[in-house]
Amino acid sequence: MLLSGLAGGFGHCISMCGPVVAAITVGETRQGVLHHLYNLGRITTYTILGALVGLSG
Repeated sequence: MLLSGLAGGFGHCISMCGPVVAAITVGETRQGVLHHLYNLGRITTYTILGALVGLSG
């Protein structure tokens, strides 16, 4: 189960998250608000989804 989760997560990050982060950071020399909003949204979404899955089990 652990290995299948890691494999699925890796594929997801490479295909979805990678291009989004690359698009945000291309040509940027400083960290702005956009980086923080992206990470805040990502962390919040995964927290809510994890809580829902945890409560359903």
